[in-house]
Amino acid sequence: MARTTDTPGGFAIYDIGRGSYLLRAYSGGDHGQASRPLVVSTEGGPVDGIVMQLLETTQVTLQLEEPPKSAVTIRIEDVEGLLVMEHLAETTKKGAFSVFKLIRGRYTARALAKGREIAASDIVAGADPLRVVLTPR
Repeated sequence: MARTTDTPGGFAIYDIGRGSYLLRAYSGGDHGQASRPLVVSTEGGPVDGIVMQLLETTQVTLQLEEPPKSAVTIRIEDVEGLLVMEHLAETTKKGAFSVFKLIRGRYTARALAKGREIAASDIVAGADPLRVVLTPR
């Protein structure tokens, strides 16, 4: 569910029910800035005063060598195991590729085919663009 902030950066999400939700914030369409994932619980009712800080991102390109013939999903998790981003990899003759914009930090990149993990790697995103090659197990 996407929401756009008002001029000062405020946002509201209504009528979502009680539960736990994962919030992430991005700037504009290019994701030049992003927040860390944040789990918010509404089990006790409405929640106010959530602050999400946007930080500069860097490009991280992941390549899966020798991908299977089925679709490959690449997911990025933070050190706590929270999902940061996930998308379908683009497959070419040179492998399966996926490009992410991540804030500085440590992550685990996972390649999935038919719901099963076929490759994984710990990565550290810094200030400079990063390219990581995942080798299937």
